[in-house]
Amino acid sequence: MTTKAKVGRKPKQALTIAIDCGALSPKDEREKLGVARVVENLLLELAKIDKRNQYLLYSFAPLPKNLVSNFGERVKAQVLPSFGYLRLWMRLALILDTPDVFIATSQAMPTTQVPTLGFIYDAAFNTYSELYTNAERLKRNTSELINRARHIITISQASKEEIAETFKLDERKISVYHPAANKIFNPVGSKYIDTLPYFLYVGALKLTKNISKLVAAFTRFNQKHALSYKLVLVGSDKGVSKDFLRDIEEKYKTQVVVKGYVNNNDLPKYYRGAYAFISPAISEGFGLPTLEAMACGTAVIVGENPASREIVAKAGLIVAPENMSEIEQAMSKLTEQKQLRQKLITMGLRRARAFSWPRFARGVLQAVYKYCR
Repeated sequence: MTTKAKVGRKPKQALTIAIDCGALSPKDEREKLGVARVVENLLLELAKIDKRNQYLLYSFAPLPKNLVSNFGERVKAQVLPSFGYLRLWMRLALILDTPDVFIATSQAMPTTQVPTLGFIYDAAFNTYSELYTNAERLKRNTSELINRARHIITISQASKEEIAETFKLDERKISVYHPAANKIFNPVGSKYIDTLPYFLYVGALKLTKNISKLVAAFTRFNQKHALSYKLVLVGSDKGVSKDFLRDIEEKYKTQVVVKGYVNNNDLPKYYRGAYAFISPAISEGFGLPTLEAMACGTAVIVGENPASREIVAKAGLIVAPENMSEIEQAMSKLTEQKQLRQKLITMGLRRARAFSWPRFARGVLQAVYKYCR
């Protein structure tokens, strides 16, 4: 009697995967924004879930040891010169190393024949080009990436639709994998305490985040509430006009606190201590600080844009970013309706649990095999 061989799935081919880790390289911590969070967590999770493939990690400064050592012997980290990093040195590295797949994480890529999975975070630079100092460069880099990459990864359904419409791209060429809040963002732990209850903004202090209107709406709200609250601004001021920040501090020094950049490990205490988180952004690709705030048990107010609505769902108040009265009224609503605030805290905690970095990394790895092999 002969025994039939079991028929199962064909084992996936072991690959050498190169990843652009340049977002983790700047010495100035203020330059390590949302893209750096995505790359860092992608590396951490791939090291856990993928024990088959080899990895080449390119950067222009040494990567944190834990991000490299977690891969064991399956990794080679290369530090390339910063000048000409992407266009020259990474292109040369890809020729010499001959990886099977390249993951372009910085919304740009070198000329290469290596099958590429490209990340695009949003296309707001096209819709709101007047708010960007580098809009033309972003358009050019993104267009090149779309033309050269085998497949595109983005971080929200809203961004997928925006990218497809902006670049006349078939939506089937774009996959959505949501980022998540790190485990350090949770309700348990120390809190930042100010002299008064405070509303908190976290994010880059740039024009698309609508900081000027937020400050103006807050001061109007606060005058109606006997100056009994503060607004704390946390985030990178890289590239932001010093006059703009100086004006805020001088004009509203008793009401608005500009903290500037805060280390990621210290951020949870600001979220936990806040009366509410507020970010009336004009546009978002995802809005990671909003998710972090919900994960820390903080009620949130966000601007009416497709990505924020997608991420927050019904777990926060949504306001028209151009409407100062709506922003002001949302703050008043949370201070006057205590039960509403508590309800949003509960719903936010539940909503934040719907997002997962392991799920994000598994999606990226599946896309590597599906579209680049």
